[in-house]
Amino acid sequence: MYTRLTGLSKMGVECSFFRAILVLVCLNLLWRTVRYCLGFPLFGDEAFVANSFLVRDVIGLTEGLEHYQIVPLMYLWGTFLVSAIAGTSEWALRSLSFIAGIIGVLLFVRLAFELLPRKAALLSLAIFCASYYPVRHAAEVKPYSFDLLVSLCITMAVFAYVRSGSDRSLKIWILACTLGVWASYPSVFVSVGSSLVLAVQGLLLHRKYARPAILVAALTTVSFAAMYLWIGSTQRAAGEDVLINLELWASTFPPWSEPSRLAEWFVHTHLGKMFAYPNGGNNGGSSVTFFLFCIGAWTVWQDNRLKVLILVSPFPLMLVAASVEAYPYGGSARVAQHIAPAVCLLAGAGLSRVLRLRPGEVLEKRALIVVAVCVLLMLGGLARDVVKPYKEVADWINRRVVQDLSEAARTGEQWIVFGAWGENAGAVPNLYDWAGSAARFRYYLLRRAEHRVHWGPDEEQLGRLTGGPARLLVYQHPYVPFPAAEFGQYLDRVKQHFEITDTVINTFEEGDEKLSVYGLRARNETRQDQVAGPKSNMQTTP
Repeated sequence: MYTRLTGLSKMGVECSFFRAILVLVCLNLLWRTVRYCLGFPLFGDEAFVANSFLVRDVIGLTEGLEHYQIVPLMYLWGTFLVSAIAGTSEWALRSLSFIAGIIGVLLFVRLAFELLPRKAALLSLAIFCASYYPVRHAAEVKPYSFDLLVSLCITMAVFAYVRSGSDRSLKIWILACTLGVWASYPSVFVSVGSSLVLAVQGLLLHRKYARPAILVAALTTVSFAAMYLWIGSTQRAAGEDVLINLELWASTFPPWSEPSRLAEWFVHTHLGKMFAYPNGGNNGGSSVTFFLFCIGAWTVWQDNRLKVLILVSPFPLMLVAASVEAYPYGGSARVAQHIAPAVCLLAGAGLSRVLRLRPGEVLEKRALIVVAVCVLLMLGGLARDVVKPYKEVADWINRRVVQDLSEAARTGEQWIVFGAWGENAGAVPNLYDWAGSAARFRYYLLRRAEHRVHWGPDEEQLGRLTGGPARLLVYQHPYVPFPAAEFGQYLDRVKQHFEITDTVINTFEEGDEKLSVYGLRARNETRQDQVAGPKSNMQTTP
């Protein structure tokens, strides 16, 4: 069944190769599935996106997003549809990314064995399957898994057209490129880059490529322009001032105004997380992969120059975009998932060249060692996820605290939050300005008790909440000084309407992040009317 799905039987892959492929793919799928099923608590960046599905409708998702998020429309609407059907749990909101990741693995298998000699293809697959970032981003409320999947679809469509030149393959290529930009912003680099390569190739050598490639480039540009004018421009306008000043983005733009820094920037960027496959990091942490990528590009170039030109075609366009500060060039693996297929393919080809693998059906011991190492990396990643099913311990505690608070809530209980969410904060802090940790706190509050949450109610609103039990929630951000004076004044207002019955202080991590919960009883209640609620069993350690 698996052979039929991937088409490997048509490519003459023998049993020894098939067994190695099966081990790599099955273990990777297991790792992805376990990580997804563990249901990691949301961390700040995910919460930025996830909150939109709690507070916005379909039309609202087409407007500028909170916290400078830039997310393609198809991902937003697809996830919104899932949330409408299956709810807003971590599993529901991450389901599309997970499915995209699973499909991406299967497509990569086919692409690798179509483009490379079987041993180089196997090593490319081993690198891809052992890579941490594609697995991580396939279990997040972020669109990066879509970037990788769409890139694979476009690349496969391009090479399918190069092989057959049929009208059907041309239509699939056009469809992949024109729809792809609505599901993945950086896919435009793959679409336009590959079509420009074929257009130039057609004009210089094979005229049959010229007109179709120019047509694809034109249609893709029109589709991207329509998407950008409707959605992209509003998202960019909502977050442009913040994004430009973010060190994550600023460091990814080439310093053309300082020519003396260009060489250093180029080396630092290409040896950093941009090439972190199967693993890597900044400050030269991905040097080995980059050099294997270069060797692989030269090796494939000697056999088929068009293959290399298509695979590396996104890079020049990405550099142009970074030069005008439109999209980061490197800096992290997450914004470069669209080049992950090319990196893994050429790095595998380079590794095959370095190991001097000979043509033939027998897998040398050197190749099997590489496969074994990648298997160990996957087992290690799986074990790490099981032992530590969260990004930060504070994420886990945040979810646990709010969950316990919700389970302990009495009938009709209202939650008063010392903080607002928006521009008109008034006498309470604006939690929107407290970034990721506060966004994560907001997600769990709204997901579990949206109907009972009141953000910084004023004097009049507090008076209307005295008809039943209530709690005052006071969140303290780890990196923002707590406004003690403002809280004292607000607490005095609360005390005009409520008596404080108990206080529970939940410390999330190392004393820097806290949620204090004050039990409240309306002053006009009589003790015989009070109904004791179950005590909260707050957890402070995972």
